[in-house]
Amino acid sequence: MQSTQALLRQVGITSGQKVLDIGFRDLPELQELASLIGHAGHILGIDIDARHVQAASKMLSNLSISSISVKEGSALAIPAGDYSFDLILCKGVLHEIRRPEKAIAEMARVCKPDGAILIIDIQRFSRIKFELYRAQALFKGQHSGDFHPGFSRERLLRMLSQQRLVEVDYRQLPDKWHLGFNEVNLFLLKVERLANSQPAGDNIAIPSR
Repeated sequence: MQSTQALLRQVGITSGQKVLDIGFRDLPELQELASLIGHAGHILGIDIDARHVQAASKMLSNLSISSISVKEGSALAIPAGDYSFDLILCKGVLHEIRRPEKAIAEMARVCKPDGAILIIDIQRFSRIKFELYRAQALFKGQHSGDFHPGFSRERLLRMLSQQRLVEVDYRQLPDKWHLGFNEVNLFLLKVERLANSQPAGDNIAIPSR
C-alpha cells in the first residue's frame, strides 16, 4: 500500500495536530505519523489486541518517544474524551467491525469540531466471493475477522450523514489488497463535520467491539 505518510501529506496533516490511529498496524506506522506532526503534536494508537499494544508499549519505552502513546481499546469504545483529536485515521479496520455505524459514531464523538476523519478500507466486492473466502478460512480452522465485503461509497455516506459528517475527498487508491483468494480495491475517504453541528451519537452508550 502507498505509504501512510504520503497519503496523509496529500490530505492535509499538519504539524502540531493530535492524531488517533485506530487499529494501528505497528510502531513504524506510528513513527511515520509522528514525523509529520512534529514534537508539538501527539499520536495515540489504539488496538483491541492487548499483546499487540503491550509489545508496542515496550518498544516505545526503550525509544523514549514522547509524541506517541498506545492503549488497548475498541473502535466502538474509544478511550478518549469528546472532541479530543484533530485527525482520526481508520485504516483497514472498518470492514472488520460488525456494526460499522457504531464505530463511525465513536469517531465523530472524539473528533474536534474543526477536525477530520480519514477512512481507508476495501471497496465493496462480491458478497458470494466474500462468503466463499470466509467459508474457506473456517474450513482451515482460521478466523478471518472480517464481517463486511467492503463498502460502497453510497453506504458510507449514509452512515456518515447520520453523524452530520460530510465527504471532502474520496478516491480509489492504486494499490490492491487480498482477502484470501480475492484481490480487492481500496478507497480513501476524508470527512469533516457540518458547520455548527455535534455528533448525533452524543450521550449514547457504545458497546465494546
